[in-house]
Amino acid sequence: MCATSSTSGKAINLSAGEDTGADTSDSDQNKPSSDQTASHGILETHWGLSLQIDPPLGQTHVLHALDPAEMLKDGTGIGQVWEASEILCEYLVRYPSVVQNVESILELGAGVGVPGLLAARLGANRVILTDYHAVVLSRLTANLARNGLSERCQVASLEWGSCASRSRHSLLLGADLAATRASALLLASTVRAMLADGGVWLYAHHERFAVFRNSDGEIAFEQEDDALAALCDALGSFCDAGPAISCMQLRATISVNECDEERGRRHSLPERKVLMAFGESSALAALPKWNVGGVAPNATE
Repeated sequence: MCATSSTSGKAINLSAGEDTGADTSDSDQNKPSSDQTASHGILETHWGLSLQIDPPLGQTHVLHALDPAEMLKDGTGIGQVWEASEILCEYLVRYPSVVQNVESILELGAGVGVPGLLAARLGANRVILTDYHAVVLSRLTANLARNGLSERCQVASLEWGSCASRSRHSLLLGADLAATRASALLLASTVRAMLADGGVWLYAHHERFAVFRNSDGEIAFEQEDDALAALCDALGSFCDAGPAISCMQLRATISVNECDEERGRRHSLPERKVLMAFGESSALAALPKWNVGGVAPNATE
């Protein structure tokens, strides 16, 4: 279902697309610098944004000790900046017109909120940052206020999969959301429910392949990211929820991850981060194409 969050500067009800609370925006005066330690975690700077995140593993001041009930919820976004968000943020910085003068932008699985907050910083009029876990929403709200973006951004709780929302958005953002086949199918149904006619979903994904041993004992890995394949299939097929949604790849980067095996040998695992756009063919055709050879003329970096 779609829940109402009261953890933001202005709470909204995603099911009805209504404003349900008065503005309680915090001033960005006396914002902590990026090297100060926050009361719950540490501060880092990403894309010019000051973000409260979890301390690195091994540090003693762990952010939260979640009780068993909380651990049953999806807390994967707590205090992390996922690698795939970098390729999405770079696209927004190179082509800020994508977010400017857009009626409404919604980020799915926002986590600490890098793409959504960056969109607001680049001139987006209204950005709704959504997630599910209460701790994630609290952290997201703090980051919104810390960067002085409470006037342009709102935080709301959104549970994937059963959101028959009347509030649709011209642009959806997301990074590293499809971790499993099950989550991919829930995500696809949510995208169908939230994306306006003629709208676009920009999605960055870090491909992951299951690693296993062959019969000869050698390490091998799958050739396809099952979760990403399930997401593309669910959106690209005609169903009761609506017509097929087209997909276009905007950019892909490939790196090699060296991993150790216990017997001392090393194995090279390719890692691919891809930026995709989903929507009607005409809307995808209007998107700026990534200028790989250099910074685009309208870039702001």
